[in-house]
Amino acid sequence: MFMSFFQSWISGGGRSARSARRRAASPPKKPRTRLTLEALEDRLVPTVVFNPVFGAETYTGSHDGMQNPPVHLIFSGDGWNTTQGRQDEQKIITATKNILSGPYLSGLTQYGSDGKATYVDSWNTSMSVPVDPSSGTDSDSVQNLLQISISLQSLGNGTKDLPGNADLRHAPIYVVISDTTTSNGYNGGWNAKGTYSEATAYGRYNANMHMIWLGTSQNGSSVNVDFLTAGLSHEFAEKISDPTGKGNITPPSTLPALLATPGGNQNGDYEPAPASQAHYTYRLGADLVQPYWSIKDNAFIVPDGNAQKIYLQPVWNGTNFSGQYDLGISLSGNTNQLTIDQSASPLQAGGVAVKLNSGSASFDTSAIRNINVSSGDGQHSVNVASLPSGVTLNVTGGSAKSNDTVTVGSNGSLANISGTVNVSNTSGRTKLIVSDYNDSAGQYVDVTADQVRFSGLAQVNYTGAWSATSGVTSLEVLGGKGGNVFNVYGTAANTPLTLSPGSQSFGVGSNTVDIFGSSSAVTVTSTANDFVVVGNGSLAGIGGPVNVSNVSGGADSLTINDFADSNARSINISSNAVKFAATASDPAVTINYTPPSSSIAPGVKQLTIFDGPAANDITVDSVSPLALVTIDGDTQDTLTGAAADQVQFIPFQT
Repeated sequence: MFMSFFQSWISGGGRSARSARRRAASPPKKPRTRLTLEALEDRLVPTVVFNPVFGAETYTGSHDGMQNPPVHLIFSGDGWNTTQGRQDEQKIITATKNILSGPYLSGLTQYGSDGKATYVDSWNTSMSVPVDPSSGTDSDSVQNLLQISISLQSLGNGTKDLPGNADLRHAPIYVVISDTTTSNGYNGGWNAKGTYSEATAYGRYNANMHMIWLGTSQNGSSVNVDFLTAGLSHEFAEKISDPTGKGNITPPSTLPALLATPGGNQNGDYEPAPASQAHYTYRLGADLVQPYWSIKDNAFIVPDGNAQKIYLQPVWNGTNFSGQYDLGISLSGNTNQLTIDQSASPLQAGGVAVKLNSGSASFDTSAIRNINVSSGDGQHSVNVASLPSGVTLNVTGGSAKSNDTVTVGSNGSLANISGTVNVSNTSGRTKLIVSDYNDSAGQYVDVTADQVRFSGLAQVNYTGAWSATSGVTSLEVLGGKGGNVFNVYGTAANTPLTLSPGSQSFGVGSNTVDIFGSSSAVTVTSTANDFVVVGNGSLAGIGGPVNVSNVSGGADSLTINDFADSNARSINISSNAVKFAATASDPAVTINYTPPSSSIAPGVKQLTIFDGPAANDITVDSVSPLALVTIDGDTQDTLTGAAADQVQFIPFQT
């Protein structure tokens, strides 16, 4: 009876066993993407969208998806009767319940399904099917196994609990899972329609059912449950979306022929499951699943119950899928808080974690290549607490109304920032903070017009503001406690720089700040006994004001180094500023400083000026009695002003 039914179904134009087959090229030996989702009260975490690389697939045919079908698992082969086999079996049952009861199937409503399925039971059988039952008459063995196994299971329960004679939209799904010995390492999958038939006193009883078969592979001494759940989710999505076999997925014309699985025409086929390559995967909760085609999104998706989306752009090298993704996050609305961190799970050590407002997601090591964050209107906060080596983070503002703050560093440490950070804003404002204030090790820090680089730690690239209101319009760098050396080689024209060189810890931590060049304001705010030098023998590279102050517990020494400047200059000194007038070749330069307000207060307590060998006109209007001012000048200099006698002038004969 079975043989005649199955053959008549094929000849009647239904989807053949081979075309319905899940041709499973092996997924990555180590799952590339593990994303864990955190249950929330009012806000759900984003749906994951895998953007198609080769173009959109096309779905034609009916939308007659299944309506909450009952699901039964049958574990085939003696391998499940071992201690390890029973443990693996329980893991698979738990994962199946999670997939069926979670949001994964919800995206299938667009295929006419109600997006639901219910786990009913499981049992074991010593019967087995040949490896890869999708070929020829071998596929008959799955239905033969089910024909016998369902009947025996019903009798064993003392009932005749047989499949209800339902239409294909409501018919039960029976999943046969072969043990690793029978599978012989083949972890592919397959689905097809079937029937249950039995002679009764009232005549022959026939009922519709759906069949799924899955092979298993070994992972050490146990079954590779990740491979199994990835394949199982794929088969569920295909079978539940198109139980009658009247639907058809057509790949884009640009899909390379060698990537197309022969006969594959279901919503999990083609690009996300390329022939003989790693498949797209995503960890939903604790379980690895595969995406399926969404007509609504025109992309492959793993639903999690929320309309907000996180986008994954699969990285292909020609016709080879690399197993990596570029992660895309869009910040829109009034306010968003995004944190890029490392995964807290030991299974994902070195992986990327993302927290967007109240939702969180984490990825396996090496799953993510780039993280692309784009912001729109509103005030958005991006905190970069950790970034693995080899991962590049791009944060880009793209709206004139965007007002973003990007902070690089976790709790004042850059120790976990090993990847590259790029920050820009094409239309609005971005404040960039590079924070290492809790680091106990001394660092060499270079600041340029487009980069902040801590030795052995983070490299942060930024695009300076091209106007006062567009771009990275503010840069703040905070040093640690171990004594740091800052070299400021330049700043962007519309990007003022604020430096907090670092605090002292147990008497250690005096910092040196050398300002060699700038095109905007540089503000040094000290909290230790710091040495600040402006100029490298010339002030020609200083294109903006310099402000030096000490806000707590320290006495700064400020040196202005113009000793190699051969142009005669007018210099004005007051109790809080030194001003160099412009010359034909040098810009005007103003260095503001804050002396102590009392004998015990912090501030700039020593000011030293090295002027050039030309005849400079120096006017001293006022000086603070708490700040020693020394001028290393030249015998050609002229020293005047009401407070000229209150400075120490040391002329050198040229």
